[in-house]
Amino acid sequence: MNKNSTKLSRQAQLLKAIQGIAKHFPNASTLTFGGATHSPADLTSTFQRDLDAMAATAQATATLHAKVELEASAHADAKALLEQLKAYVLAVYGNTKDVSETLADFGFTPRRSPKTTVATKAEAQAKAAATRKARSPAGSVQKAEIAGSANAPATTPPAAPAPKA
Repeated sequence: MNKNSTKLSRQAQLLKAIQGIAKHFPNASTLTFGGATHSPADLTSTFQRDLDAMAATAQATATLHAKVELEASAHADAKALLEQLKAYVLAVYGNTKDVSETLADFGFTPRRSPKTTVATKAEAQAKAAATRKARSPAGSVQKAEIAGSANAPATTPPAAPAPKA
């Protein structure tokens, strides 16, 4: 048989082989090929077992696909209900740190508040100071001093381009 044959072509070939054995070797007691002796009944039973196994596999695959779809549907329904139940429990008992045990009774985990370490806070404070220094914010007095002075040189406007002749 061809290695690339599909299941349908394999089934067709096995059925034809069974029919061919019945048609051309009805009275033969043994057939010798491939270095071995086989009876037509053994050949027919081997081919039929292969056909039966392929049919059972096809049935099991169809059943599996149906059950997987059923499971996915059940998961979707349960997920929606779990989300609603958690929201209800939070509404009834509040969304505080004290509700952790109650949520655990339902199999839920409470929302976590981020844990900031002293090192993280110090780093953030240093970054904020550096940003403030880099942007150099000024108070109203400092802004008035920066706004301009009488001794500042006047800027001249750029010259207009010469007309083309």
